[in-house]
Amino acid sequence: MQPYFLPYLGYFHLVGAVDAFVILDTVKYPKGGWVNRNRILIEGVDRWLTLPVSSSASRISDKSYVFDHRDFAGLQRMVSRAYPRSPRLGEFQGLLAEWWHSPIRKVSETNMFFVRGIMERLGRVLPRFVNASSIQTDGATGQDRILKIAQNLGATSYVNLIGGQRLYQKSAFNAAGMELFFVRSQFLEYTQKSPEFVPGLSVLDFFLNETRDAESWIGPESYSLVAANSDEIT
Repeated sequence: MQPYFLPYLGYFHLVGAVDAFVILDTVKYPKGGWVNRNRILIEGVDRWLTLPVSSSASRISDKSYVFDHRDFAGLQRMVSRAYPRSPRLGEFQGLLAEWWHSPIRKVSETNMFFVRGIMERLGRVLPRFVNASSIQTDGATGQDRILKIAQNLGATSYVNLIGGQRLYQKSAFNAAGMELFFVRSQFLEYTQKSPEFVPGLSVLDFFLNETRDAESWIGPESYSLVAANSDEIT
């Protein structure tokens, strides 16, 4: 899975469903995607929360965030403006400060730093995180690259979000000695500062709005594993 910036809840369902989470950092950086930005609500309107990236590299693994003190202060202000009364605001601002004072600036490392940080603060068990760039795939692409990575890790099954089902063939994974599964999320409406619930926002919107037990929204009861070619997949 590509390393997204403060991704939506479904991403966290996938993280929670696996023993090893592979960060697909070997692909070309997708401009206009979710790698360096996501959406939050500000005064009931969804707005982009974006981090500036370097322009000198093409692969995600080589991209860095280019930030100065003013950019960081602006990010803090934007989050505070969006969620001024959140009991968890100080907790997230602390996570931001921890990143800011660390040497971490690579896009992939930064994004996974926040994924880990949110998971830990919600009391979730973390899987092993593996960078695809650390695994030799002999130039393979697409499904073949995924198969090589999974085989290198000794996987007996491969899991992805259900939106990616058209990218993979059950027969190819079975031939490699693996089962193929997809995560189907059950998105429940959490507490949100909007007249009508806005789905698909950054996990930050959930984290800073919903203070009840997170189990219903990101725990095992919030998603199901569906076997490839199952009648349940639509």
